[in-house]
Amino acid sequence: METETRKIELPDGNFLEIEFTPEFMGTIREKLNVDTNSPITDENIREFVYKSFKFSLDNLDNAETIEHTLPTGFQND
Repeated sequence: METETRKIELPDGNFLEIEFTPEFMGTIREKLNVDTNSPITDENIREFVYKSFKFSLDNLDNAETIEHTLPTGFQND
């Protein structure tokens, strides 16, 4: 499957490196209503990733679930 990598600067000066497929770009275009004649921008990708994570976290069944989804070091041990 063909993939592309993009390094996107975040507002705090850090970078998000993301590897994606054309299908992912199509999903962004659909969900954010980006015109087919317009390119998918870094801002579009950041917005989609942010909204996706926010939706997932807002819809967790319970607080214990999040502890199992975060990488080591994020949990309150």
